[in-house]
Amino acid sequence: MNTTNILLATTSILILVAFGLSLKGFSDDRDDPDNREEFAQLKKEMEELEAERRAFELSQLRAAAPPVSPVSDPEPIIDDEPLEAITPGSATTELDESERSALEERIAELENGIQQQEEETEEEALYKKREKMISMALDMGTVLSASKEHATVIYEPSRNSPNHQPGTMLAVRRKSGIIGEIEVDRLDASGKYVATMRPQDFTEDGYPDIRPGDTIIIDPTK
Repeated sequence: MNTTNILLATTSILILVAFGLSLKGFSDDRDDPDNREEFAQLKKEMEELEAERRAFELSQLRAAAPPVSPVSDPEPIIDDEPLEAITPGSATTELDESERSALEERIAELENGIQQQEEETEEEALYKKREKMISMALDMGTVLSASKEHATVIYEPSRNSPNHQPGTMLAVRRKSGIIGEIEVDRLDASGKYVATMRPQDFTEDGYPDIRPGDTIIIDPTK
């Protein structure tokens, strides 16, 4: 079994394992951290293996493509009898035009695929890094109530949270994502903060879907 077959076989096995995990882990509990982490690691290994397979196939195709220029070496002599001259148009020295064109297209396709996969892997790494930063951001308070109609949020500060002065910009976190932003208006007599929702262009009503229980943080990505 050559290297290409080994890579293809391994990729198939990983795909079957990933499919099994996606059915089991994500159908039972899509938000379970262990399932998500295991699936993400397996997906990363699949991408690396696919990139290796593409690179190997590309190197094999390049090796199979002969040079365009004709051979200029003298005719080889064996037992004082010259071998039959090899002409530039013969099948042993170069591919015909259609074969060469198809080969070049395949090489370009593989190169583009490798580049696109590298870009997707980099983008995914940046996304995971952002998620981790948001998840680890210090808890500044908990949302008690929110009203889109009045664009207001009332939240209770955490025990170790510093005082938030009017005009302070904060973010609202749910799990590992940021739901929206708020601007502190005042601290009321009961020790709760009143804040104003910041508008959003990508929501139907123009305001974030903030709910009781969401966490107040300082946006670590800014």
